[in-house]
Amino acid sequence: MSSIEERIKSLENRIDKLEKHVEKIVEKLNELITTFNEHVHYVETEGDDSETPYRTVKELKLK
Repeated sequence: MSSIEERIKSLENRIDKLEKHVEKIVEKLNELITTFNEHVHYVETEGDDSETPYRTVKELKLK
């Protein structure tokens, strides 16, 4: 195998490892988002008797 082919293979392996790390990070972020959204509470706006919810965060998706 030429040095260029070895380098390409090495880079492909590094990319694979990085993709796995990114997937784990996205998984953890989605867990945190879910936990955050479960603990969202309503707040009263000043001078208004209605309750306004905080915005919830949407789940992240890998493209």
